[in-house]
Formats: sequence, structure tokens, C-alpha cells
Amino acid sequence: MEKINIEKKYNKLLISKFNPKNGCYVDNGEYLILLPKKNLPLKDFVEHKFNGAINIKKSSKYGWVKNVTPFTLDEFIQNIKLDINKIDKQHLQIMLESIAFLSENTPVAVTYSQKSMFEKEMELKVHKVFFYNA
Repeated sequence: MEKINIEKKYNKLLISKFNPKNGCYVDNGEYLILLPKKNLPLKDFVEHKFNGAINIKKSSKYGWVKNVTPFTLDEFIQNIKLDINKIDKQHLQIMLESIAFLSENTPVAVTYSQKSMFEKEMELKVHKVFFYNA
């Protein structure tokens, strides 16, 4: 995992767009957070979900990038008012770093994948997704 940078400023967060058909159950416009998956199996690919920052029990398969006033990771954690440990903080940092250069309204998802065929370690990735009508 990356070292946590407490001074870096971010200017993007993820928000939800409520749509049960897409697996998005967090209220529309609520900020999303990324918490570690418990009991992560060692596989090629494992889907994960975001959680609502207000209602942590609600999940969303996708998040949408939103431009916001610059903030630090610690400021964000103070605002969401959750008990966050070091691993949670690392996951939030990965989320913020991953969306830093994406355009507003870009949809993203989150997955774990095996680092390589030879490394028995899972890597967390927040990545852009494309929606299309078949």
C-alpha cells in the first residue's frame, strides 16, 4: 500500500446516482466512500462496492466524479464522521488518487485483482467504466 500523504489536497469526490437496476442503492447525490472488503479471497478478480458516507450500510456499484472545494484526506475523514482506521484511510486515499485526473461526471467502479500471476497479493483499483445500450 502507498504511504498516506496527509498534506495533499484533492478536489474531486465520488457521488451516487440512485438506480437499483445498476446496483446503486445510495441516495442520489450522497458522497461515496471506499472501505476494505472483509475476507478477501485470492482470485483473479473480485468485485467491490462503494458505501454511502452518510448511510454506510447502503452500497453503490458505481460512483460519479464530482468537482469540489479542495480538501485533505484528514479533512474529508473529519467531515464524514466515521471511525476510520489506517487500512480504511489507505483505501480512501486510493479512491481519491484514482479519480484525481478524471473529468466530472465520469462513472467509476472498484475491483480487486491479483497483482500478477506470480504474486499472491490482491490489488485495489478504482477505474473508469463505460455504459452502453445494447
